[in-house]
Order: sequence, then structure tokens, then C-alpha cells
Amino acid sequence: MILGTAQLGLNYGISNQEGKPNSKVANELLKFAWENNIRTLDTASAYGDSENVIGDSGISEFNIISKLPKIEVSNNKDLHNHILNQIKRSLDNTNQVSLDSYLLHSVEDLMRDKNSIWNEMLSIKEKRYSNKIGYSVYTINQLEEVYDKFKPDVIQLPFSVLDRQFYSSGWIERMKGDGVEIHVRSIFLQGLLLMDINDQRKRFPGHQRLWIRWNDFLSSNNISALQACLGFVQNHKEIDHIVVGVNNKHELSEILNFTNFKISISEKISSTDPELIYPFKWN
Repeated sequence: MILGTAQLGLNYGISNQEGKPNSKVANELLKFAWENNIRTLDTASAYGDSENVIGDSGISEFNIISKLPKIEVSNNKDLHNHILNQIKRSLDNTNQVSLDSYLLHSVEDLMRDKNSIWNEMLSIKEKRYSNKIGYSVYTINQLEEVYDKFKPDVIQLPFSVLDRQFYSSGWIERMKGDGVEIHVRSIFLQGLLLMDINDQRKRFPGHQRLWIRWNDFLSSNNISALQACLGFVQNHKEIDHIVVGVNNKHELSEILNFTNFKISISEKISSTDPELIYPFKWN
């Protein structure tokens, strides 16, 4: 399991009522994670001051995954300097000599300016600023556009009981066969799947039957939404790591209670509606 740290630098998540934690809470969370054998943190330059929070925690042994923010440069010389400066900043912020993985946060950059950007990423790996490189995707169309030409060491993609597109399409199985390290995120859909049914129905009224099926499943199996979300993802052996984000050590403790739980869930409790499964389309 990988601890996602967007919450440490931003007010992140549809169900987040607490906002960004203060430095004491953040440090307690990171210490608790380390004590409970979580060894990898997922962060990004775009996550506010998340990288600095990690660097200031005093725990330097974590493996760090960070991400290159969306690129806004116009020529290759600027591109080289920009990417090099970005990863050096991430290394400085997190007090690391080398990252575990460095990912393109915006795969659209690779789709737009393919060879030069990927060559710079390969250079970062060759110079050992990062052990692995890859990218983060949201949709199958994005993956189809870049994968065959630019095979990543690591890929991050959304996967949850509601959003099964990468599994049902065969992409997860294919990438696993190619030796790609697969990290899945958004297993709680930014907390939407953990909310009360009345809030779910209010926020997404066009999916009334789906919310009823989901909550009926939880009731009939006498399990929590948290347990079901984790168990569903953990039931897929092709997945190497799950990225989970929390606001405090209590929330992480609840998750750790179910790290060995597995359960299968009917595809009737899923959706392909982009307005529901893509948080970037939420109002």
C-alpha cells in the first residue's frame, strides 16, 4: 500500500470536511504510516506544499513517488531545463537523493509533444534522479495514444468498484504481462463511495439505482463501504500497489484493518458515465 499525500498539501476530496491537516497532524500521520510498514509516499508538485511537508517530517527513509506538473514551455532547450529543474526541486523539497518513481502528471503533454518529453524522462532515469519513470492516466483513450511507443516502468490509473474501465478492457492484464508496475488510485472516488446514501443521491441524482444497489450490497454483506472498496481492489492480483489518501492517522488505521480482505462485487455496481467516474468533470 502507498500513502497518497494530496491531502497534506491541499483541501482535497469531495467528502473532506476537515480541510488540510496542520503540521502536527501531518507529522503524526507520516510517523504512523512508517511504524505500520508503509514505505512509499505518493506526492506531486501540484499538491500544494505536500512535498515540503514530507521533507520537513524528519523521516527520510520513505520511497517517494512524485510527478512532473503540466508543461508550459515552447522549445526543447527550455524543456530540458524545465524538467531538470522540476525534479531537482522535488528532490530538494522531499530531502531525497533519488526518487523511487517520477511520473508525468499530465499525460496530455506526452500526447502533444511525444519524443522530446519522453527522451527527457529517460535522461532523468539514466542520471539516476529517479529509479523508475512513467505517467498517470485517467482514460483508456489516453493510454491507447501513448502506451505502445512509450512503455512506462510505472503507471497510475483510477480503479474502483464503480470505475472498472481499465480492467474490463483488458488493459490491466496486458500491462501486467508487459512487466509494468501498476498503481491504482481513487479507489474511494475521492470519498464519494464512503458517503451516506442520501448525500450520494443528492450529488449524483441521475444514478439512483446504482446507489441503492451499492448500499443494498453493503447491508446484505454486513460490511462497511471502506471494507468493500478495499476488498474489491485487493481481489485483483494484477494490481501491484494501491494509493490511498487520508486526512489523519485514525483514517489510515481504519484502512489498515482491512488490508487482507478480498471480495468480488457484481458489475451491476459499476458505471461508464464519465460525469460520475471522472472527478475532474465534477462541478
